[in-house]
Amino acid sequence: IGEGLAKAFNNAGAQVILSARNVEELKRVQNSLPNVNIKSAILPMDIQKYHEAENIVNQAIALFGKIDILVNNAGISQRSLAIDTPFMDDLRIIEIDLIGTIAFTKALLPHLMSHSDSQIVVISSVMGKINTKYRTSYAAAKHGVVGYFESLRLELAGKVDVCNIMPGFIATNIV
Repeated sequence: IGEGLAKAFNNAGAQVILSARNVEELKRVQNSLPNVNIKSAILPMDIQKYHEAENIVNQAIALFGKIDILVNNAGISQRSLAIDTPFMDDLRIIEIDLIGTIAFTKALLPHLMSHSDSQIVVISSVMGKINTKYRTSYAAAKHGVVGYFESLRLELAGKVDVCNIMPGFIATNIV
């Protein structure tokens, strides 16, 4: 999803900042952007290190001077029964899918509120509304994402647009 969005934004003329843990993968995506005349940047980060959010956000703003759209797309999942899922795995899923997403959004929020036409896009999951077996922690995190960002959307009405996207199954390497 992230790669597709980066290409679509770039193709539409937007400067993009690519962020993830895997720098080589970020370079591959950057080199595949269709519009080579539009600036792009790589800013490695690990969303689980949410205590670094303010520093990362400041670096991101410094790259182009202004950020108009934040796309929250980080996530991991599980495929196991709750009884068989170690608590540390539950915690990691919730930290990455929910807590890190909130932390980075909150760190960027004052900047987004400082100018008009800014947006927050959250790639959640249909699992934020429904549940299945083998996805207890993932569903809990995605329910949290949906709840948080739907409330944030109401709080920011008229200031920052918040879009909560809840796709169904997509073939990715999330699990």
